[in-house]
Amino acid sequence: MMDISLCLKRPSRMGDSKRMRMTSNFQWLLLTVLLLYLMNQVNSQKRTFIPDVPEILDLSADFSTSTLHLKWNDKGSVFPHHSNVIWEIKVLRKKNMEIVKLVTHNTTLNGRDTIHHWSWTSDMPLECATHYAGIRCYIDDPQFSGRKEWSDWSPLKNISWSPDSQTKVFPQDRVLLVGSDITVCCVTQEEVLSAQIGSTYCPLIHLDGKNVAIKIRNISASESSGTNVVFSVEDNMFGTVIFAGYPPDIPQKLNCETYDLKEIICTWNPGRPTFLVGPRNTSYTLFESFSGKYVRFKRVELPTNESYQLFFQMLPNQEIYNFTLNARNPLGQSESTLLVNITEKVHPHIPTSIKVKDISSTAVTLSWHLPGSFAKIKLLCQIEINKTNSVHELRIVTMKGIENSSYLAAVDKLNPYTIYTFRIRCCTDPFWKWSKWSNEKQYLTTE
Repeated sequence: MMDISLCLKRPSRMGDSKRMRMTSNFQWLLLTVLLLYLMNQVNSQKRTFIPDVPEILDLSADFSTSTLHLKWNDKGSVFPHHSNVIWEIKVLRKKNMEIVKLVTHNTTLNGRDTIHHWSWTSDMPLECATHYAGIRCYIDDPQFSGRKEWSDWSPLKNISWSPDSQTKVFPQDRVLLVGSDITVCCVTQEEVLSAQIGSTYCPLIHLDGKNVAIKIRNISASESSGTNVVFSVEDNMFGTVIFAGYPPDIPQKLNCETYDLKEIICTWNPGRPTFLVGPRNTSYTLFESFSGKYVRFKRVELPTNESYQLFFQMLPNQEIYNFTLNARNPLGQSESTLLVNITEKVHPHIPTSIKVKDISSTAVTLSWHLPGSFAKIKLLCQIEINKTNSVHELRIVTMKGIENSSYLAAVDKLNPYTIYTFRIRCCTDPFWKWSKWSNEKQYLTTE
């Protein structure tokens, strides 16, 4: 029995020894893998990623607005995965490369080439000096764990204006908001001796060659003829005109009514003066949204404290009108709106052609003309009756409106052989405004 037990225990010791060798081998393999990983991490931290130098595809200029337009390709097809990119853009001026703008612009690479655009408006007219632009980039590649750096700057592109031999001042006839700053320059081949705005002399800023500029700050509202800026050379002067003003105020007290239910008259007060006149003056357009029709204000120079007015032809079977009055000038726009049931905004014309006809010695018939298409509404007319040495009397008559504009009313309870003076005014029901009183009509009743 002892031999059998000994035989059974030997295989068990052999299995334990084999398992120990396998465990030891696995530990060495795991340690090797870990060591290789750490070495790779150390090596990757020593690597540096520097993007290729970007290339500007185009640099163009809008001289009328002093705006530069930059265009470039991000070459995103080189990167199969998304990466954030920071572009740094610099703008330089004059031959001494004075940096006037340094800005960052963020984009994302998306696996394909993408064209990007960036614009910048100069505080100095682009004609005054040569302007340059350059870009560089920083790519935050999530798949790269090493050090990342900025690319080198791209080759500079430039924009310049080719002057002729004549001296010129820029900008010409510029419209500005009151309180703005502006740079004005003189491009010349002659020495500029002085510069002034109005009667105020300004220090000269020297540019390339003999070109100079001045900086005008917090400009005041112009006179109607504008503000003159003049550069003086030895035997001549060159200049420009600046128009400083305000955008149009919101039209004040917009009111739309009708005298005759044929034509709507809308009036308003322009509000704060803009100090801009002529071609820079405020234009007005009255738009009615239900019909889609509009009318434009025909400019008539009026004192600023007077109201403006526009006429809008009424449309068949339309009583409710939704008006928007838009005001616009070179510095901006504003608007005022009004929703109106025009049958409730009738201000009748003054009654005319007053006639009196006898009915009896104590009664007469008054007739008058009231222009308007009032067939669908009611009228209230007030008749004032006066006689010598007596308190005047007012009587109100209600009548249905008619198309031919001729109206009649009987007046009774008069005294025979008495001189009476009549006058009439009318309104509509519902009430909006009385018409003006008609001229007086004197009449002697019969005996």
